[in-house]
Amino acid sequence: MHFKNLIIPSIFLFLSFSVFAEETIGEKDASMESHLLFLRDTTVLLQKGNQRIGALFTITNNEQKALTTSVSQRVFSSTFSYSFGVGGGVEIFSSLPINYTKTKQYDFLFESDKQESYSGLANIVLGAKKTLIRQGVDIPEIVGSFSFAKALNDKYVKYNSSTMNLTAIKSVDPVVLYGGVSFTRLFGGNEKNTYGFRFGSAFAVNHKIAFGGEISINEISSDKSTLVPISTLTLRETYTVNKNFSIEPLVSFGLSESSSDSTFGISFSWSL
Repeated sequence: MHFKNLIIPSIFLFLSFSVFAEETIGEKDASMESHLLFLRDTTVLLQKGNQRIGALFTITNNEQKALTTSVSQRVFSSTFSYSFGVGGGVEIFSSLPINYTKTKQYDFLFESDKQESYSGLANIVLGAKKTLIRQGVDIPEIVGSFSFAKALNDKYVKYNSSTMNLTAIKSVDPVVLYGGVSFTRLFGGNEKNTYGFRFGSAFAVNHKIAFGGEISINEISSDKSTLVPISTLTLRETYTVNKNFSIEPLVSFGLSESSSDSTFGISFSWSL
């Protein structure tokens, strides 16, 4: 794994955001607890009629080496999302990623390199999530979700897919623990299934700052053949600017050979 593209920006970004944390420790306001906002894409937070829009910008780096060649790839991605509170513990959501990819291949044998770049929409996602069981003294909150993704560019996403998620969340202020399982069905000539598992936690420094991390493991089964694990560690920091706006930097490390080496990004979320 190559983390050199990740270390400097991640340290700078997380330390700079920590300055805000030091300045706001102990502050109280009427905004949502930061450790719950950290899970806005997992749990149901929007009341009936409330809306949220989001924008996520990431840079993903990956490098692969063979005996005589090396391939390095960098993907710039902008993902725009929208969520709406239906009521009754239900949210509907959608997202649309736009990517730009630059690939460089170097041949050690002939000392030559080849560069390629392309861009476009990846897919459009539509889905809904619902609180199935509310948290009790001895039981976690259970949230289920279902989504459908329509492939728009076969260079990024080859098949349409549907995904089901089930997540358990236990919150004890200022800490939240969560874990989930998912199943994705890809529709196409070479159908594949993705089985996913994730575990994470978040800690609220105060009502404005929350730190957290997550380990995700996806195993792809091609025509019921051998499972190939894709494991990732993601670290995030949520900073609530005010009750309607939050900023969240993130860094991600690939933990397996099938994973991308690193991802660096930042997201913005507005409540309407």
